[in-house]
Amino acid sequence: MAVLDPFNINVLKSSCGYIDTFIDGSTSISIDGILNSGHRAMLTEVAGNKNKLLKYTMLSVWYNAQRKVPFVSAYNIDGTLKKETVARANFKADPRIDGQFQLNNDFYDLIRTPEPTEFEIGHMASHNEMSWGLNRKVQAHQTFHFTNSVPQVEKLNSGLWSKLESYVIAETGEADNKRISVFTGPMLKDDDPTYVKDRSFQLPLYFFKIVVFPFESVIYSTAFVMSQLKRLQELELIDTTERGFEKAELVPRPFSDYNHRDVFQVDIDLVETYTGLSFSWPQVERIVVPNMEKKLEKISRTGGRTATKAFEGLERLKGKPVLTNMVLPSR
Repeated sequence: MAVLDPFNINVLKSSCGYIDTFIDGSTSISIDGILNSGHRAMLTEVAGNKNKLLKYTMLSVWYNAQRKVPFVSAYNIDGTLKKETVARANFKADPRIDGQFQLNNDFYDLIRTPEPTEFEIGHMASHNEMSWGLNRKVQAHQTFHFTNSVPQVEKLNSGLWSKLESYVIAETGEADNKRISVFTGPMLKDDDPTYVKDRSFQLPLYFFKIVVFPFESVIYSTAFVMSQLKRLQELELIDTTERGFEKAELVPRPFSDYNHRDVFQVDIDLVETYTGLSFSWPQVERIVVPNMEKKLEKISRTGGRTATKAFEGLERLKGKPVLTNMVLPSR
């Protein structure tokens, strides 16, 4: 059987993309209503898709051509089909849209010395989470498009943030359904600060992840937020006077006091208010978070297994599901 090239334009054009009814085969968790008219005006033409949607395998991206980052990456995961992680690939431009609208290795300065960029190419939909099913190699490697990435300060995408999907599957997936849908991306504002080494590029300060999952015959959704604001300031990658960061009333809220690499579970409406995106579906019940936000930091138990390591030891769990103090549906 021929091995598909995940980066070939014809393979990309024929990719199925995110599936709306993935969780139970009938309930539609559509991506069509996420963007408003202002967002849609920032999309660009996509070869092979008249709706300007970038479809990969089990992954779709609404791409902000003006900011050169995704509005949102939407993807499906079947926890019953998870396999060993596929080896990494090199990031590439997506040939279906004009290269002028995409970041590239020149921006990240990955090769030249002595001053390489301070940023990692931050996966939105990660190759680890897409390593499932018969097409896992194609799925995983198609995440290595610049259109599914955002510049992130070092190690932002490690630890608890990268394990959230596995945690939700482990804690809520029913015996016959461990399917979830995930929506993730940068939280964009018109007045986001510019990168001091490239004033044409505005840096997002926060990232969101919305997870939609089944539990006891109900489909729920919940949101998470992570910040890189303080680390951008510490590394002097943004001009702290550009936006008036020294004035408390001008600091972006409600996430201004989030530390680097901290993960917070929040009410979805906080993400919607900040970004203007919409994550409302008639048949999906939202998790209500007490006080609208909750810091996640502890590992205690999952699947009958007790772990005593602190949050900082998360990476040593080698990808196994972890339990935090997350708010989930009551049992």
